[in-house]
Amino acid sequence: MAYVGYHLVQNNTSVEDLYLHNNQIGVGGAHYLSITLQHNKKLTVLCLTNNQIGNEGIQYLSDALENNKTLKTVSLGKNHITAQGVQHLSDALQYNKTLTTLYLSDNPFGNKGALYLSNVLQSSTALTTLWINNNHIGIEGAQYLSNALKTNTTLMILFLHNNHIQSQGAQYLSDALQNNKTLKKLNLSDNEIGNKGTQHLCNTFINNKEFKIMALNTKPTTNTPNSIKFLISGLASMGATLFVHPMDLVKNRMQISGEGGGIKEYRTSYHALTTIFRKEGFRGIYSGLSAGLFRQATYATTRLGIYQILLERFRDHDGRPPSIFVNLLLGVISGGLGSLIGTPAELALIRMTLDGRLPMNERRNYAHVFDALARITREEGILKLWRGAIPTVTRAMIVNAAQMPSYSQAKQLIMSMDLMQQGLPLHAVSSLIAALVTTIVSLPIDIVKTRYQNMKIIQGKPEYTGILDVFQRIFRQEGILSFWKGFTPYFYRIGPHTILSFIFIEQLNIQYQRRICKNESYMSTL
Repeated sequence: MAYVGYHLVQNNTSVEDLYLHNNQIGVGGAHYLSITLQHNKKLTVLCLTNNQIGNEGIQYLSDALENNKTLKTVSLGKNHITAQGVQHLSDALQYNKTLTTLYLSDNPFGNKGALYLSNVLQSSTALTTLWINNNHIGIEGAQYLSNALKTNTTLMILFLHNNHIQSQGAQYLSDALQNNKTLKKLNLSDNEIGNKGTQHLCNTFINNKEFKIMALNTKPTTNTPNSIKFLISGLASMGATLFVHPMDLVKNRMQISGEGGGIKEYRTSYHALTTIFRKEGFRGIYSGLSAGLFRQATYATTRLGIYQILLERFRDHDGRPPSIFVNLLLGVISGGLGSLIGTPAELALIRMTLDGRLPMNERRNYAHVFDALARITREEGILKLWRGAIPTVTRAMIVNAAQMPSYSQAKQLIMSMDLMQQGLPLHAVSSLIAALVTTIVSLPIDIVKTRYQNMKIIQGKPEYTGILDVFQRIFRQEGILSFWKGFTPYFYRIGPHTILSFIFIEQLNIQYQRRICKNESYMSTL
């Protein structure tokens, strides 16, 4: 198709408008057309929307546009053009004096691409209409464009629909438009500008009498209700547990292995997993699953739900997460409260996953999590359901303080650097960073907690006198590195569980907001 277009405009000098959208012409087709544009003296409109041109193809076209004297309208939407491609285009348009309308919507060039376009607006004397909808432009990109609009005297129409400029970006644009006398139409629909952003833009109408049309589409974005946040948190965590429970069991077995200076049963995580599978079968590696699911239904539902509510309450006015100190505090509070509620399930989980390593006559043989809870209450007293609550809550506070802020801060940092935008890859990378941080920080507390919760009553006396006694014995008898015993299975559990939990939460929220709330843009709750 591009080859046909090439010969059409080469040999027919009467063709003024050429539409080649949705033809998958690719880089090769863009190369053909660039050769044509260097010689054609008639073509004024060129539509290449959705053709997989990419950065290499846009470089060919940019070389041609630099010296073209006839084209007035070019459409390059949906062509996988990133900031690198926009840079090529920007360099060319600073010399082009005839192009008046440029469509670049649905290309993921982000804030860096907006910076290159701002250079065009500061130097171009021809461009009057610019469409940059759905280009992952954020607050920083809005600031670049606003700085250019302060001096631009040609642009009359600017479409910025479905980006992420938020209220701060709206303020930048409002400040720029106070004195800009040429821009007549601005579309900022679906940009999460909120009430504050709307207020800033309303000042533009008051102070700039030349401004004619502003499209905001400011229907309030319906965020996920608090009750749904709790529900989604529980479902996501329970779903992740189905995948990682065997590693949780291995982690618990390895932490008990070698207790009191005894012989270690397992050399590696793989050795532990294969040994358990050989001796106890498939059901053995999933022993205690009901307790694991119940733990997520209580502990994870509470901590994640509370954290999301607090995070929304303390977000900055432009939607960014609060300071790292405040974020840590939110993690501590939500983790502590969730753990206090989930301690009985945690106790049952520890006992059920470790039962298989005991001699047959010493096994507790709980039928399921509710049987475990009932027997502990009946045989040991109801308060024993919270045995180890102090290390459990302490660990949860540390885990949450490491996991939740590191996820939200990593996500914000990656987006601000234009490395990724909201989506599955961003959520996976951010959660992996959070998992690594959490593993290093929380594993020592987890080992102490596991030992304490699994202790037996020997001749009427508890095995350990308290948390400090557990810590001292491990340090004295096994060495400081023993506090990171089981690091690999712990990370293998924390990593996949964290990744899957956050991905499930984000994806369930996306579906809820789009299908139930009918929101076109996604507002993350994390």
